[in-house]
Amino acid sequence: MSNSISDAYYWYKNHGPSPWLTAGLLGLGTYGLGRLAWGPLVETARSLGRPIATRLIGDSKNADAIYNQAVDSFKEDAGKKRLVPALLGAGTLAAALYLMYKPGAGLGSWREWDAPIAATHVPYSLNRNALPKTASFDDISYDGPLDWQKQISQTQAQNLFNTDPGIPNDARLTGLSIVNSAALNQHTTSPTLGGIFDSAVQKIDRKLSFGGLLETGARAVISNSAARLLTGALDTMVGLDPRTKQNIIDAGTWAGTVSSILG
Repeated sequence: MSNSISDAYYWYKNHGPSPWLTAGLLGLGTYGLGRLAWGPLVETARSLGRPIATRLIGDSKNADAIYNQAVDSFKEDAGKKRLVPALLGAGTLAAALYLMYKPGAGLGSWREWDAPIAATHVPYSLNRNALPKTASFDDISYDGPLDWQKQISQTQAQNLFNTDPGIPNDARLTGLSIVNSAALNQHTTSPTLGGIFDSAVQKIDRKLSFGGLLETGARAVISNSAARLLTGALDTMVGLDPRTKQNIIDAGTWAGTVSSILG
């Protein structure tokens, strides 16, 4: 079964430009769009700003005329036509770099960008000394290589979200929705990791889009990264022996992972 979202994401990471260049392209794209759509952008701003601007002007008879003249002058100013899109482009570049930055990670390649996650293994706090020495927790990785066609039990995945009281209700419901949607889409009670990843990308992207503050490229980076971590976490937890799994749940590591990814 083709997993279009995950395939496109990993194709881009393997063949597309580096995170740094990706941010630069987003910034240039915003600048170019601002230049090309300068007229419509100003007209949209004219409509949105009219109620406030005319009230500030105060002259009820001439307020519209004064406001229109000021906006027309702004629209025809060649310097502002270059400056405003440039500022928007720079803001997009800065926002993309901020969102993609990870402490200790380089932005020269996606391999460098992924490295800190892989090196961290369990990426959230774990009081290892409080746990029985039944397994080597250093061998547990939420971001190792994944077999996208591997199937996991829907029931076991559901139990991971349902039986841990430390998981916030919103994160619990999102996690259950991701697993159930993957199973429903594939008409099975054992969805593949690829199906879970695709479902997670869609659910997380939808949550991010509600605020309306992140543009598409930034949302894609965040949702794909979070979906990748969640899929890896589920794959790891379902495959553990019951005692080790319970130790991780009791330590709060599983709840912390889910809360950080889906919270």
